[in-house]
Amino acid sequence: AMAEKASGKLELFSADLFKAGSYDKAFDGADAVVHCAAIVANKNSVKGDAYKAIVDPSVAGTVTVTESIHKSKSIKRVVHTSSVAAIQTYDKPSTHVFSEEDWNTWSSTTNEDYYGLGKTLAEEKAILSSHGKDYDLVVINPCVVVGTCLTKKHTKASPVFIRQLLYGNAMADTPMTFVDVEDVAMAHLEALRRPEAGNNRFVIAGDDETSFFRFPALADKMQKMYPDLKVDANLYGGVMFNLAWTFTMTTFEKAVIQTDVHFTNEKSKKVLGLKYAAFDDTLKRTVDSMVDTGFVKPRKKQP
Repeated sequence: AMAEKASGKLELFSADLFKAGSYDKAFDGADAVVHCAAIVANKNSVKGDAYKAIVDPSVAGTVTVTESIHKSKSIKRVVHTSSVAAIQTYDKPSTHVFSEEDWNTWSSTTNEDYYGLGKTLAEEKAILSSHGKDYDLVVINPCVVVGTCLTKKHTKASPVFIRQLLYGNAMADTPMTFVDVEDVAMAHLEALRRPEAGNNRFVIAGDDETSFFRFPALADKMQKMYPDLKVDANLYGGVMFNLAWTFTMTTFEKAVIQTDVHFTNEKSKKVLGLKYAAFDDTLKRTVDSMVDTGFVKPRKKQP
């Protein structure tokens, strides 16, 4: 259906992020590359060695893509999808607002923030590899991406937090800043289009005053939007949670719960020309795409 409305042609290639030279053919003659592949996971969601499962694919994949870019003589612009995880830390004052000038120097194998570590190392690798080359690099750093879910599996990706509120599943009281998936897509497009975007990184996040939430406040907003549905922020607590906090939770897991992290998106507005979607509209499209399709079976409020 997309092809029927689009001009030009789309050619697909098979490649492997762990195989050197895998992207050579795809990049030959290309004008630009968007590298957006990464593992989105934490220690508890993978089996075995978390560094090998999360950090290695991000860094090794970036190396594989970069080496193929260097072989191409035609590429002039590379867009690397990173994350605010490569920007934010958990050791700043509560008044600190994170921007593109900040780097994540906090994440490590010791505190077990493998995702933040992987995104930071991969972005650093992409930037260092671009120095002295014939192309320039743009880095996109999105926060938690929500918006229209196109498949059932998608509801368990970054919009999973909204799904959890609809089901009333237990979750940690974690603060988050959200952004619309369409704004993230537009950021990538403008990063390709605009010469002035070159050799910059961009925080892609909804406006802080309307897109930053802890889950109880987000649940309240959703409940007002959907009065016939039951929406709960069922937060971890009680004896078992207290025991976990004392004996098993990592430094990273505790920091995520304890620390409010705020971002400014002013640079993306000024340089990329982004106009962010109103969060209420984004939230409604997210919920509607889950519920109207049957991907999520929400609980009805009892009369």
